[in-house]
Amino acid sequence: MAKYPVIQLETMDKASPIHCVCRNLYSRSSNLLLIDMMLKNFGQVCPNLKFFSLSECKRLTNLGIGEVLGRCPAITQLHINGIEVPDVFGCCFDHSAVNLKTLKARHTQINDEGMAMIGNRCRNLQYLDIACCKNVTDKGVREVVRNCEILRFALLQG
Repeated sequence: MAKYPVIQLETMDKASPIHCVCRNLYSRSSNLLLIDMMLKNFGQVCPNLKFFSLSECKRLTNLGIGEVLGRCPAITQLHINGIEVPDVFGCCFDHSAVNLKTLKARHTQINDEGMAMIGNRCRNLQYLDIACCKNVTDKGVREVVRNCEILRFALLQG
């Protein structure tokens, strides 16, 4: 299996081209000023994206995340730690996020309604990290466990 390059968003300038062969977009910067329109552009240019880390990108909404998931159906890993959106998949089309296997969403504002969306849309989910998500109750966890039959690991602490 070929190794694909990881593009670190914080090192890109406005003139940096992103080619369609891009499979990974990753941000290590906790103050990255990504906005929804940028996610739409990534989705248009990188439809084969498989791994996307948006952790700590505080300016994003469910619209931008839904846009990239809708345009990049091959995404299998999504890291959204620290994002302040309760319904991450609220603006996703029903067919988006079906290939998602790993979701890291610790310290997010996700709630039981968001968990129900994860359970309904991410049936192939195998790894879920929702540690320190204070708005998730047993009801939300049950919804994911009931619908994601191949879930192997769920981190729920905090």
